[in-house]
Amino acid sequence: MEFSEITATPQSEAVADSLRRLIGLGIYGTDDRLPSERSLAAQFGVGRMTLRAAIRELNKEGLVKTTRGRSGGTIISDRSSSKLYRKDFLQRCNRELQENYEFRQAVEPLAALLCAERATKAQKNEIVQITEQMPTSFNEYRKLDSRFHAMLADYCGNRLVSEAVHYARTQFFLWADPLWMDNGEISEAMSKNLSQHNAIAKAIYYGKTTNAWNEMITHLHDAEASFNQKMEQLIKKSPRNKKN
Repeated sequence: MEFSEITATPQSEAVADSLRRLIGLGIYGTDDRLPSERSLAAQFGVGRMTLRAAIRELNKEGLVKTTRGRSGGTIISDRSSSKLYRKDFLQRCNRELQENYEFRQAVEPLAALLCAERATKAQKNEIVQITEQMPTSFNEYRKLDSRFHAMLADYCGNRLVSEAVHYARTQFFLWADPLWMDNGEISEAMSKNLSQHNAIAKAIYYGKTTNAWNEMITHLHDAEASFNQKMEQLIKKSPRNKKN
């Protein structure tokens, strides 16, 4: 048996790949200007030097054009509007969406079950308390959503399950978050997710392992359906998918 060398993927490559997906999805279309470096760096949770390295890669590929100066910025170029480019990335995003939720449905219900079984009383209290906080913006919602799932991963008492949950969520939401960012407000789907978080938290608090498992399964199924619906809406309203 031969072993291949294991190499870590630079952050800049992960950011560049996420931006490619967002361009492919039409979140950023031809002639659109990308948000400021500061805003994008904060969104991806990286430094500005890392972001600039990612943007340089997209410039080399012809996906964007960057100009300097007071009125400068990064603009999405015409290549992103090609039918082949759109089809390729929409297919990739749809596959990733399905694969990610299939994987999460295998590991996150187990994390919830183990929390109900193993988490300390203080940890269970913490899980319940975070589900009782009501966000007023998308950014607050995303922080609470991430913290809730991270807590379950961290308190389940299984390192491999914890690492799997963190990895799956990071890889997915890095590019999927902007699908929800239409106006920065809390949507009906987000409110439903928060309500489901509370149901999961209560099952964990009372040590109801089967209920915790089932509630998480329901939560992930509903979240997947919401993402699928959102992607279908984006595809239908895209002018590049209309017949001439």
